[in-house]
Amino acid sequence: MAGRTAVNAAAANNPGRLNQRISRWLCERRICSGVARSYSAHEKVTAALLATVIALAGAVIAANELLGVSNDRSQYDLFFSGLRNGERYYYGDTRFEAGFTYVATLLVNIGASNDVIYGVFVFIAFFPKLFIISLRSRRIAISAAVMVFYFTRFFPMFELTILRSACAAGMLVLAFHFVEERQIVKGLIFSALAIFFHNSALIVAPLLFMPVIKLRYIILLCIMLFALLTVYIDELLSHLIGSVESISYYQHGAQFLSANLLAPSMSLDIALLPIVIIFLYKHTFAMLRALYMQMFATAFALGAIKYSVFAFRLRDTIAIFLIFYLVDALHDDDLRYPAMALIALNSVIFTYAYFFYGSVHLLN
Repeated sequence: MAGRTAVNAAAANNPGRLNQRISRWLCERRICSGVARSYSAHEKVTAALLATVIALAGAVIAANELLGVSNDRSQYDLFFSGLRNGERYYYGDTRFEAGFTYVATLLVNIGASNDVIYGVFVFIAFFPKLFIISLRSRRIAISAAVMVFYFTRFFPMFELTILRSACAAGMLVLAFHFVEERQIVKGLIFSALAIFFHNSALIVAPLLFMPVIKLRYIILLCIMLFALLTVYIDELLSHLIGSVESISYYQHGAQFLSANLLAPSMSLDIALLPIVIIFLYKHTFAMLRALYMQMFATAFALGAIKYSVFAFRLRDTIAIFLIFYLVDALHDDDLRYPAMALIALNSVIFTYAYFFYGSVHLLN
């Protein structure tokens, strides 16, 4: 007993050793992989430089609305102008979360224009995803393919439109990566930061730490989630609306928008299932976690279908983690071609949706 106490005391005084013990405990419970990848300083710097250049280009495109006018841009401009005119917003009085409000206030105080502020937030949202894609891709062709997938499917919806959710998603992508690399403290920190930029992170963040268990158990849990939400979704939103102001929009302002259960965003993700079943034994921890999260998100969307914007926004946010699936799949000889086909289909359909259909949401 005394020996164990001494070991615990030593671990507490040595953060590295304590982190190793935490990681070992999590690995034993299949919360993170037993083998962490190693990245050289050159790989990290190269990934950061590439991500910086592309994220800056994305910020310029979004801030100047070069790909069209965002549906939500006017609301952000009003918010930024209100801060500039001396209005003070507190959490609970506005749909804008505390972290987003704090950063926006800081930028307003140093004299940034609305376009610059918007561009900074786009950079904050876009950079982490590009960095992780580049870092985890061992070949430039893989990095380029997954970036095309993200840019065509998610950039118009997130960085151009639902900016707060995009910022939170960027931080959650970093958290996902750190959990997979057994850097749990960093994973927790970025999960917490995400919550300060969008409330949806309260639902998404716990999924990053769920055990990677057998597929049949995940299916059972998804069925249970769908059943519970089908019955209790009204009570859940009524409870949340008392503490989260922005939820009121989903309950009262957007519940009458119809949802298309056969929308490409849903159908293309479901198309992954045959690949999962056939090649399940070849999936990495990161691939399985991304898939399981997507399954939970689909169950959530179907169970909360009455509030389609709320349901599908959350599902689309979790769909971003498919970048981890695709990066690992493109490194595998058997999974490479199905992954390439999925990227091609997503790119073509969502490019059409944005430039010709006139909507990136494809809900109707």
